[in-house]
Amino acid sequence: DHNPENQEAAQKFSLIREAYEILSEPTLKEKYDQSYVAEPGSVHKTTKAEPYEDSKTNPGSSAKTPSKNLRYNLYITLEEVLNGAQKTIRYLRKGLKEKETIEVTVPIPKGSFHQQRLKLSEYGDFDGKGFGDLFVIVHLHNHPIFLRKELDLRVNVPITYLDALVGAQIDIPTLSGLKKIKLNSCVFENISFCLKGLGLPQPKGNLRGDLHIHCFIENPNKLSTPERNHLQKLTATWPQGELMQQYISYLHNDRRS
Repeated sequence: DHNPENQEAAQKFSLIREAYEILSEPTLKEKYDQSYVAEPGSVHKTTKAEPYEDSKTNPGSSAKTPSKNLRYNLYITLEEVLNGAQKTIRYLRKGLKEKETIEVTVPIPKGSFHQQRLKLSEYGDFDGKGFGDLFVIVHLHNHPIFLRKELDLRVNVPITYLDALVGAQIDIPTLSGLKKIKLNSCVFENISFCLKGLGLPQPKGNLRGDLHIHCFIENPNKLSTPERNHLQKLTATWPQGELMQQYISYLHNDRRS
């Protein structure tokens, strides 16, 4: 109400209202709690696993029959895709007499892919006859640096105008550490490189995708007084391009006439 023309304020108010509606309604709140997925660094936190009917192991099963199989959504990083990982999870399941907390270490194979299904036999609910299975569904976290397209990765690298001018050597991030690349001097547009075999690995085999590097010149929004004074000293020796030379020559000739 205090910001009637502010679109961002309206969006925040809408989110607050939606959260209030969920938390104030027991049924909606229970669904929200069941959809919780532990974030990296907190996968040990106990959470609920969802009921999961596996059509491959239960063909023709009725949706009305409660499934003893469970589903757990597990998020991993691109670095864990590259090297594989061991992830310990905790969840609740129906035991022989009552609900129990289960802790299990899930081996994440090298080359795991988005929505890959990992089956852990007899880690599901007990239905009076036996335990069902736990299906761990792998999800890939969005990376703060890399963009992913199948096995290929892309990284956008900011550089300075001086980097492009002198052809500086810059650091490039990869999933396995930093690599150095030498820029071509006086190239200011379409600055792209491709590092073969530095993308994500295949689920099976030794092949990897590529890392595509796109550099762009980022100019500062403002200068401090010392920075401005330092750069002004360079103007006398700053290199001039052909068009600049022609323009200055024209100005000098026009003055003389």
